[in-house]
Amino acid sequence: MTLTKEDLQAIGQLMDNKLMSALESVNARLDSMQYDISNMQGDISNMQDSVSGLKEGQAKMEAQMSTMEESLQIVRSSQINVELIELPKIGAAMDGYKAAHDKNQAQDKRIAALEDMMDRHDTRIGVLELMRTKQR
Repeated sequence: MTLTKEDLQAIGQLMDNKLMSALESVNARLDSMQYDISNMQGDISNMQDSVSGLKEGQAKMEAQMSTMEESLQIVRSSQINVELIELPKIGAAMDGYKAAHDKNQAQDKRIAALEDMMDRHDTRIGVLELMRTKQR
């Protein structure tokens, strides 16, 4: 069996049709893959934006943390200042106040005793003056 030119052309045409059909299928799959890749690129872009936002948030938090650490250092310095310098001064002032208060209370007792003595002397003087006036 020998193939004629028309047979070879028909076989060629069939092969071309099958190849074209296969190529169309491959092209459709390539288009689908390109669409999927495009979607992935969009997703990656969104993720990169999200990561950028997270990095910005992290930078802000680190700045706030730094500010808080500085504030904490100021508070610690103030606490040390109060504990080492101001508390002894306050303690000394309170001791001075207590000593002055105790001294004032002692003086109040002495003043009360002197007032009692003066009242007794005034009474004696009054009695002596009465006795002197009665003798006259």
